[in-house]
Amino acid sequence: MIPSTIQAITRTLEALQADEYIIRLIHQDKAPINKLIDPAKLRQEISFYQAKNYEGYNVYFRPVGYQFVLLDDLSRDALPELAKLMPCLLIETSPKNYQAWLRLRNIPQGREEAHLICKELAALLSADMGSAEPDHIGRLPGFTNRKPKHQKPNGLYPFVELKKWQDRVSTFSPQGGIVGQSTPIIKPLPKSGTIDRSREDFNLCCLLINQGKSDEYIRQELELRSSKAKEVSRSFDYIGKTIRNARIRTGQ
Repeated sequence: MIPSTIQAITRTLEALQADEYIIRLIHQDKAPINKLIDPAKLRQEISFYQAKNYEGYNVYFRPVGYQFVLLDDLSRDALPELAKLMPCLLIETSPKNYQAWLRLRNIPQGREEAHLICKELAALLSADMGSAEPDHIGRLPGFTNRKPKHQKPNGLYPFVELKKWQDRVSTFSPQGGIVGQSTPIIKPLPKSGTIDRSREDFNLCCLLINQGKSDEYIRQELELRSSKAKEVSRSFDYIGKTIRNARIRTGQ
């Protein structure tokens, strides 16, 4: 058993402080394996997960509870903004690609409320909107990422690395606020040449749709904020298409 794997899982559990965890082992050619276990049982089964990982299974997990929010597919550019929200875990799932977990101060009252919070946080940090679900699973650190595209020339796969961990509650509060701020904010990440501007605009649309804003309001926001909208020919309704796609994604 690899000591670093034990250490990564121990630190993960200490940072999240959940009573139960969902474990999901996924193989591209075999049936998935699902478990619902407590932290002690999870530690006891590390050898089993390592063996399955060696067989080609990817190892995923999720703490049980709507207070836990997963942010998926974060770029390195997002990390300074993420740090302001005080995540309890930062995980590098593949080179220069990250997942983060936040523990909310107040537990959402139901899935719908939790879903809106997930969407808002994903939009704020240009994370993957498709993974912004209150029951989405993330990668468990200490195991290899077995996606074929990540396989190295020597046949090995990169480890999912736990980069930062701390037992703490996030400063985030819903509707774009941060605990201690009286005025809500709507603020996508600063523009950067390494961030997909179309994705930023799409995420902002999803955020505003989930806040109940009209298409006209969203159009005005994009005309004001989007550098790409200013560059695209008006004959191609970039803003309109972005809003329509966002409404399809959000189901609104």
